[in-house]
Amino acid sequence: MLIIKNLILNLTIWFSNISIQTWFITGLLLLSIVLVYIIVNLYRKVNALIAILNMAYNLTIETWHNMQEIDSKGTFQTDDEVEAVFNGLKRIISIYFSEISKLYGISKNENKNKNEK
Repeated sequence: MLIIKNLILNLTIWFSNISIQTWFITGLLLLSIVLVYIIVNLYRKVNALIAILNMAYNLTIETWHNMQEIDSKGTFQTDDEVEAVFNGLKRIISIYFSEISKLYGISKNENKNKNEK
């Protein structure tokens, strides 16, 4: 018990000798370390999301090309039941392309050029 009292007394004396500026600098240093950790963590998450978005975009372009290749004669677009599904997929893909184009700042002409490649 006496050892704990002496330890507390010594710590109190030691902490009282530290200036307010030292406390302020220590606090800023700790805050900076925490903020750097948060920023790095968020940067990693954003990069992972961008990679997922790029993969989804590329898969959508590939799907669009496959749909065009399968229906090169236009037989699916003229069949009543399949036409509804085909047009629905076309509409979904075009909405997706327009939203991605807004995010990346791509014009419609650039988007068509990418699709043709």
